[in-house]
Amino acid sequence: MSRDTLVTGSKLTALANSIREKADISDSLTLDGMKTAVDNIETGGGESLDSFIKTLSNPATNYSIIIPDGATLIPAKLYYGKRITSVTIPNSVEKIESYAFGYSYLSGELELSVKEIGEFAFQETGITKAIFKSGVENIGYAAFNSCDNLIEVVLPNTIKYLIQCFGSCSIKTINLPASLISVPG
Repeated sequence: MSRDTLVTGSKLTALANSIREKADISDSLTLDGMKTAVDNIETGGGESLDSFIKTLSNPATNYSIIIPDGATLIPAKLYYGKRITSVTIPNSVEKIESYAFGYSYLSGELELSVKEIGEFAFQETGITKAIFKSGVENIGYAAFNSCDNLIEVVLPNTIKYLIQCFGSCSIKTINLPASLISVPG
């Protein structure tokens, strides 16, 4: 399998309608007044957007995602079910919305410093270790649901809410800091 790098950034406006139609993503590039990770898509190989979108769903190709510094939001369902095997998320990202990476091919270790992670954001991925850095406050309902390979979770002292976010996982090690306000059900 080949492994290419998809870089998302800050300047796509003219191709927004084409991206939304062909990649089945959000209706807007500006959500809650935040700069999003879908503003620009560069394929790196000079291929057309149509060709790139077809390639993203190709079962023989996996991608690494690099979200550029300055993006503050990863919209709902942006990489839902896509052949994304790894992602680099900068400290500038404040929120990952619902289903953003759900059912994708993410695997390995994931480090996050975002303030909020939406419902089902990483559901049924192959993540093995989740490291949440200082600043993370809320991990949404079922955010890591059914991540069968997830065996270790490191939580920061800034975490306030865990809402049934690790259901059906194989966690062997997790720390629960004193900062937690609520851990329902």
